[in-house]
Amino acid sequence: MNRFSKPVSTKVFTTALLVLMLFFWSQVHASGNLNVLLGFKAMEKTDWEPVEMQGEGGFMLDFKGEDWPISVALDFLGSYGEDTGTFFVPGTGNVTAEWEGRTSEFNGGIRKYWGEKSMMRPYIGGGLAFIGAWLEAQTGRFDYVRDSDYGVGLWLNGGVIWTLSESFNIGFDVRVTGAEVTVFDQTRKAGGFHSGLILGFRW
Repeated sequence: MNRFSKPVSTKVFTTALLVLMLFFWSQVHASGNLNVLLGFKAMEKTDWEPVEMQGEGGFMLDFKGEDWPISVALDFLGSYGEDTGTFFVPGTGNVTAEWEGRTSEFNGGIRKYWGEKSMMRPYIGGGLAFIGAWLEAQTGRFDYVRDSDYGVGLWLNGGVIWTLSESFNIGFDVRVTGAEVTVFDQTRKAGGFHSGLILGFRW
């Protein structure tokens, strides 16, 4: 059932993030932002009900060289939700249980800020999204049904950051991601609408 036997895990995304960050930092004298994001992710209801609304957290990193007009963006997001509902499981039928749903996303691309020397800086960004999605439920004392998959798509985000005391960031981010996965033999949209608050620093 679990065709994606080695899911794109937190370790994979974190490793990719660190490798790319270290490579670009070794090439340029970089300035940038590192922010924590806390919010939610809303997924396609017809694909993921009852776990279509998920709490989300992650990191947003971007940096650029002194003369670059745009920044390199490397964002990692993870979401989780649980609720009682029914999914159709091939070979088993409809399974009503307490379901757990989660996703992991690595969004790599570019980000453009306006007002670099201002306290308030609006921005937009976009690029490629690598998304893993999981569904799991316990159907007995020692019995579980689970499936997972990953897909590649696109992301687009925008928001506003206020930088206080020259280095402390606070703001908000909205984002749309899209990629398709196959979970329990059904094609599902693993991306969604994301919204959250930003806290971090600028250097």
